[in-house]
Amino acid sequence: MTPARAPLPAVRAAVAGDGPDLVHVDALTWSSDVTPAPRWDPGRRFFEGCAVEDVLVAEVDGRTAGYAVVSPYLPFPSAAHVQELRSLAVAPEARRRGAGRALLSAARDLAARRGARKLVLRVLGGNTGALALYRSAGYEVEGVLKGLFLLDGRPVDDVLMALDPTGRAG
Repeated sequence: MTPARAPLPAVRAAVAGDGPDLVHVDALTWSSDVTPAPRWDPGRRFFEGCAVEDVLVAEVDGRTAGYAVVSPYLPFPSAAHVQELRSLAVAPEARRRGAGRALLSAARDLAARRGARKLVLRVLGGNTGALALYRSAGYEVEGVLKGLFLLDGRPVDDVLMALDPTGRAG
């Protein structure tokens, strides 16, 4: 008898009602090991910092498992072809179940549908798990700002990674 496979994560566009679940994911995932941003105020509304149409939600077993935020990189016409994966978070209980990879794929698709020729992200240099995940999804390091952040008293690099969401080479 073959063991039952866990259901694959589903990814969908966010709706305004997702806010409380997404704040909860942030509360579960926040750490100075993964973000230089301060911990969110628990009373903050998720969609105060981003547009609903920029957010993708992953679900595992019918429950919110994580999210990704994809938005224009800069508000300049000369950079209209660039989107940014501003945030990616997966709840601890949903890790290693494909939610992060599903969100990365959906983010890439969203950027491509928006006409992007480049999808960029920034990741802390010490976040080796995220670096490996992004590399495995096709992102390449384009630059490193050494010691950009002082987190818990230690310098931490800011790594800029990117890919072409359309899959075209160079």
